[in-house]
Amino acid sequence: MEGFISGPVSDTVAIRVAARSENSDKGWQKSVSRPGDRLGKKDKLAGRAIIDWTPTEDLSVEFGASYWRDRSDTVAGQAVAFNPDNAAFAAPGVAASVRTNWKAGQADWTPENKAIRPDYKVDSRFYSVMLRADYNVSDAITLTSLTGYNDVRRNDMNDADGTPIEVSEYQSDGRVKSFSQELRLTGDGDGYNWIFGGYYSKDKIRDDQVGIYGESSILNTLAFLGQRVPQTTYTAAQIANGFNRFRNTTSQESRAMSVFANGEYEISETVKLGAGLRYTDDNLDFAGCSRDYNNNTAPVWNTGVAA
Repeated sequence: MEGFISGPVSDTVAIRVAARSENSDKGWQKSVSRPGDRLGKKDKLAGRAIIDWTPTEDLSVEFGASYWRDRSDTVAGQAVAFNPDNAAFAAPGVAASVRTNWKAGQADWTPENKAIRPDYKVDSRFYSVMLRADYNVSDAITLTSLTGYNDVRRNDMNDADGTPIEVSEYQSDGRVKSFSQELRLTGDGDGYNWIFGGYYSKDKIRDDQVGIYGESSILNTLAFLGQRVPQTTYTAAQIANGFNRFRNTTSQESRAMSVFANGEYEISETVKLGAGLRYTDDNLDFAGCSRDYNNNTAPVWNTGVAA
């Protein structure tokens, strides 16, 4: 369902508001191992508003805002090949769950269990605001300001292996905050035009994942090796059940600044001369790590992986 309303509210103000909702009773993906279990349910909502204000002939202002949120199911893959890193440590039943004749709505995934992992769902949202102002300094010169801010949060749980076995699943959790500002002067005259301005932006990005590979053959191999490493730090049970989870974390911050100028001049009806210059300064800071998750990764990392 979607709709909008648009039009003037006064001699100087006009608005447009739009909204959209997308929902489904149940998911379109059906589990082949658990009849009645579904994924793919949709639950989305979005809206946008724009306000145009023209208080004088020389000044016009546009304000816009957007929003959406998504609480839908994620969808599972369709496993079409079985190629274990170490067949001796492959989880029983994986090969039987892999098919080459999937129908469009068929799939499979590890049964949901809130006690040990989140449900296969999305919990994300986005909003943005923008402001544009144009002011005629004179008949030939215009000052323009462009301001924008965007903010998105992402949190979703996915079954990537497409089997009812816990081989490759991950939860993604991140956020992006982005701000930008541009200020420019433009002018034109008899046979020439020019532009001069500056730009600034700053972005903060966080992107974290929790990997869930409890029945992966290579991790089971490492746990087996870890139990044979002489040490007194971890118990046998910690190593046997270790590396079922691990975490990746990343954090980035970027900044960009630039100034620019451009001009064109008509030498004749058939010849035009143009020149431009831009200087940009970019800076990016990044920090990333693959690390322990709730003391589950370390027992195998410090024994089997080290060995």
